[in-house]
This record gives sequence, structure tokens and C-alpha cells, in this order.
Amino acid sequence: MTTNGRGLVIVTGASSGIGEAIALHQREGSFSVLAGVRRDEDSERLRTRGLTPIRLDCTVPEQLAAARAEVGDRPLAGLVNNAGILRGGPLEFVSIDDLREQLEVNVVGQVAVTQALMLLVGLLCVDVTHPVVVVVVNRPRVCDIGLQP
Repeated sequence: MTTNGRGLVIVTGASSGIGEAIALHQREGSFSVLAGVRRDEDSERLRTRGLTPIRLDCTVPEQLAAARAEVGDRPLAGLVNNAGILRGGPLEFVSIDDLREQLEVNVVGQVAVTQALMLLVGLLCVDVTHPVVVVVVNRPRVCDIGLQP
């Protein structure tokens, strides 16, 4: 991993969309970026764009531990929790399994990533004056009530 001058940032859910844009923006801002992805094909594509991909599914404890090990003792300038899924629809039609999966990724997973990496965010930073943890909420409509008059 190439180390850039402003510090190290981890972005979860960096395989596409807002997460990918955030990761690229941070790299362009002279940060070193670990871009969290779940699939090998996303890793290869992001690598060609100058990012350092890491396998990071926020619901898999072994991958959280591996991300923590990848960072080692380096301080984090920032952590962007962007990973998330949408299992939407009218409330009466959303299965409980889908709702549980969405909560596991979008709520519990965000907390798990933060807990795994929080001690590295800012506490060990000497050169970063304002380290930050960001939770991106970019999923519209968790569930619609969907009742018709």
C-alpha cells in the first residue's frame, strides 16, 4: 500500500456508488485509502483506479479482524462507514428475514466496524488534528407503511 501524506482512511462499501466516490475523493485529497469490498472483481477494478482494496464485509467478524490487522499500529485519519443494503417495500410485504439482514448490515455492521477500528481513529494520530468517523445514510425508505386508503 502506498502511503500518502495526510493519513490513512478506511471506506466501507467502496465497491460502487457513494462509497467508491468517497474513496476516490479521499485518494485525490492525498489520503491513503483502504477501500472495503466484498467481491474480487471489485478489488481488481478499484486497484486500477489507484485504491487499495481490502475484503471487508461488515457482518463477518473474521474480515473485521483482518482489516484491523491490515492497519496494524498505523493511526487512522478517518473511518467512513458506507456499507449498507436496502430490502425495501411496503412494510406488510417485507419479510422478517430481509428486515433482519438489513438491520444486521446497516446498524449492527456499522457498530461492529466502528468498534473494531475506533481505537485507531485519532487516539494515535499525531499529524491529524481532526480525525473523524462518518456513517453514511444514503439508503432512502427503510420500509414504507404501504397502506392504501
